[in-house]
Amino acid sequence: MTRDRHRRLGELFLRAADLDGPRRAAFLERECADDADLRAEIRRMLEQDAALLSTEHHGDLSSVRGLEDGAAPPERIGRYRILRRLGEGGMGTVYEAEQEQPRRVVALKVIRPGFATDDALRRFGNEAALLGALQHPGIAQVFEAGTEDTGAGPQPYFAMELIHGPTLSEYVRRETLGPKERLRLVARVCDAVE
Repeated sequence: MTRDRHRRLGELFLRAADLDGPRRAAFLERECADDADLRAEIRRMLEQDAALLSTEHHGDLSSVRGLEDGAAPPERIGRYRILRRLGEGGMGTVYEAEQEQPRRVVALKVIRPGFATDDALRRFGNEAALLGALQHPGIAQVFEAGTEDTGAGPQPYFAMELIHGPTLSEYVRRETLGPKERLRLVARVCDAVE
């Protein structure tokens, strides 16, 4: 895949991800009218992204097609030594990494090379700025944001607090929470989101 095609794929994916069902379908028809392969690839990426967000697939990436399970992660990105891959979505990867100074283990969210379009960089920068400004016990703290040129183009990243623990649905099942306890938990989540 050429760099221009990869960049176009990333741009269309980002724009399509922001649309609902009927508007998304019309957008893909219009933008990919003469390129069925491009349209199919974007749809596959959207399905993959949705699967990663669903509770059914959370923590089990083996059911999502197209992930680079055999590919070795980079050794370093910026000031961070990559320890292992935690997860992947349609446009990015999250690694467990060790920061040099201060020495600590972090979650490092990285946009894949070729997806660093102007729109993606703006959205990524907004996300890092918003998360970095938040101070709440229910939200992982952002430590740093930057861009690293890895030879395949710019790779924006941000390093944030690494939180170990079960997913919300795993916690509810494990603790066998009743309706009142579940509602209290949802209220705490809503407080963090607010």
